[in-house]
Amino acid sequence: MTVQPQAPIVVDTVNQPLITPEIGMAEVVLSAAGMAGIIMALALLGGLLIGACIILLRKSRPSSEVMASERLRWRG
Repeated sequence: MTVQPQAPIVVDTVNQPLITPEIGMAEVVLSAAGMAGIIMALALLGGLLIGACIILLRKSRPSSEVMASERLRWRG
């Protein structure tokens, strides 16, 4: 079995568009800062929501239950 010589394959890459645009270091840093800002805002919103729930639960209990639980906690 002999190998037939093949003609070389030539591909012109000069006129092809870029597949993805280049991303610079500044864009990476800004994206990371934006993601951190979103996470911090969600954490703040969650904390405010939990705090509001705790305050509403404490206000909904009768004052005698609150005083008894406060005395038990401080006695310690």
